[in-house]
Amino acid sequence: MKIGILVDSSSGILTQDLVGTNIDLINLHIIKQDEEDFIDTPENVEKHKVFDAIKNNEKISTSQASPGELMVKYDEMLGKYDHIIHITITPNLSSMHATAYGVANAPEYKGKVSVWDHGLAANVIKSLVFKFNDMINNNVTDITLFEKELRLWEKKTLVVIVPGDLSKLAKSGRGKAVLLALMKMFKTKVAIHWCGKPKKIAMGRTVASVLEKVAQYFKKTLGNHLKITFLHTQETSNKIITQIKNVMSENKIEFDTDIVPPIYACHAGVDTIGFVAYDEKLFKK
Repeated sequence: MKIGILVDSSSGILTQDLVGTNIDLINLHIIKQDEEDFIDTPENVEKHKVFDAIKNNEKISTSQASPGELMVKYDEMLGKYDHIIHITITPNLSSMHATAYGVANAPEYKGKVSVWDHGLAANVIKSLVFKFNDMINNNVTDITLFEKELRLWEKKTLVVIVPGDLSKLAKSGRGKAVLLALMKMFKTKVAIHWCGKPKKIAMGRTVASVLEKVAQYFKKTLGNHLKITFLHTQETSNKIITQIKNVMSENKIEFDTDIVPPIYACHAGVDTIGFVAYDEKLFKK
């Protein structure tokens, strides 16, 4: 059985990352000023000056791919694969998951497409599907083993975001329960563990001041053998990036860097940063 993996643009995967893989991409939508509706690609983000619009407090929203778009993508992939595993953006961020689940259970796709509920977000999904790609290349064909791997990643990864603009995130409705309690603290930087039920884990006057608490949280939850990725947007200020890198170096924390998908900047501001921690064992073959 030939298996294909589908993710959306909230994962941070780019078209050029897909060459030679069993992974395909469906783009979410960005809507500017309730007028311009375009798919989330690097080219469109630049063309429509999305980051400038966010900085200028213009109305920016995001939307799922439509059922029709999803059906076209499923049909296209089923021309190449016997089965599709679709890892959507986490259900607490978008209705994309509910749409995918509904389409996958339509008669023409039932049994051919797997869509699982999960609490993973952003760049963790990118890392997971590349692990899935390795499994496929190693001739794994039992679909239950892929779901088992996803459940392991739910337990052995953590995503923490520090919104650049907490008020923007609160208005978007994302993480509403935890954000309502912080509405009077907009000048305070807040680190939020983004999971099934987002929760505050650290607060401070500066981004750097919350990092030590974030590192402690990672170690307490996952142990000492971690792979850590520092995430920032294309427009995060150099001052913030330098602060974070200096604190990480001073505390002898090894890390790599990646880009926060633009979808998240639309809801949390251009100075949004994040940290992802993985149990190192997840990457062992």
